[in-house]
Amino acid sequence: MLLSAGCSGRPESRAVAVNPCGWKSVEEREVSFVNSDTVSLRELSVFAVTGGRCSAGCDSLPLEITVHTPDSLLFIERVVLPFGTDAAEGTVRQRTFRSHGVLRREGTYRFAVSHTSDTPVRGLRAVGIEITETEHGKR
Repeated sequence: MLLSAGCSGRPESRAVAVNPCGWKSVEEREVSFVNSDTVSLRELSVFAVTGGRCSAGCDSLPLEITVHTPDSLLFIERVVLPFGTDAAEGTVRQRTFRSHGVLRREGTYRFAVSHTSDTPVRGLRAVGIEITETEHGKR
């Protein structure tokens, strides 16, 4: 019974506040994770927490995630987060941007999140990254 309990890991997530009155595209937000497991499959997701209605009528939010690895490599992931203008305060929207990923280096991974919209995004409280260990690609 103990063996089956440890099949998949609990999600680990980090979030950082954004300006709910207008998060500008040049205002990158960064979170970091310390990795010691270089073999497990992971699912990497980005999420946003609303602070009320998303102004500018955004039904989706284009994001860019820049991943800085412990050995100084840089990867850029682009993802569109489905949103909707009727999201109540505290609603979390999430989208996976990398499945079956392996963090191959020990050390600190930094994830910088920014949006690629031409106008400041209003109505968000925070953005973040969630990393979930998977078993054979299943969550």
